[in-house]
Amino acid sequence: NRNFANKLWNVGRYVFTQLEGLDDAERSRLVESLEGPITEDEVAALPLPDRHIVSMCHVLIEDVTRCLLAYNVAEAGKRLYEFIWDELADWYVGISSLRLQQRQDTSTDQADQ
Repeated sequence: NRNFANKLWNVGRYVFTQLEGLDDAERSRLVESLEGPITEDEVAALPLPDRHIVSMCHVLIEDVTRCLLAYNVAEAGKRLYEFIWDELADWYVGISSLRLQQRQDTSTDQADQ
């Protein structure tokens, strides 16, 4: 539906906005970190909200795989929709934007001193 498409658009716009703020070295490190699976040690080093979203992605993959193996495409789509709407777009992007704003406020305060 239109609301879901708008939600996806907003998530994409948020991600691209955050990527624009990275310098070339940071962008290269990010790309390198996305190559291959993430290890348990890398997950453990993540902040709590990031660990939560990774965990929820794993649950989503298991659920969608189980639905597709049972030829239940509608339920798989529902699970994807709920994850994107509730976990990713509403919760994780919201938490991430607050964390980024706090970092920016802290760096601005330090620059003013």
